[in-house]
Amino acid sequence: MNYFKVNSWELYSLLYLFFILVSIITRKHLFNIKCNYKDVLFFYILFLIIFLSIILIYLYNKEKDNLFKNKKNMNTIILFTFISSLCVSLVIIIKTKAYELTKNISYVDLLTLPLKIIFLYLFSIMVFGKVFKPIILLGILLALSGIVIVLKNQ
Repeated sequence: MNYFKVNSWELYSLLYLFFILVSIITRKHLFNIKCNYKDVLFFYILFLIIFLSIILIYLYNKEKDNLFKNKKNMNTIILFTFISSLCVSLVIIIKTKAYELTKNISYVDLLTLPLKIIFLYLFSIMVFGKVFKPIILLGILLALSGIVIVLKNQ
């Protein structure tokens, strides 16, 4: 199985992993050298706005002939992307605070990622009609066991 095809979800997942790790480690480094949470958050959001604005301009210029053609779904797209963007904005603030408060940055994702996987899996079954597989239940129980072991021994 070739995991590094240009349009494979595996490649994009690994790229995501690399960049999110750099983002987390650099913010935690700032907290370790006693930088103020509000200063770090301010500049983090400022640079996000700059980078995302550049991407937005690029996307618009590249795809302007293909954007906003589906008038039928425009209100749905706007509503759901608004909710999604609002949630991501809150996550940035909340997760940055969690990184400031924790001694070990892995604990934040140790608690949240297995639970995210569980909730997304259950949501996929209930809303998107995916098939439930009992072996996945075993994996969920193992993930929860790992969380309990680490959190009780931190």
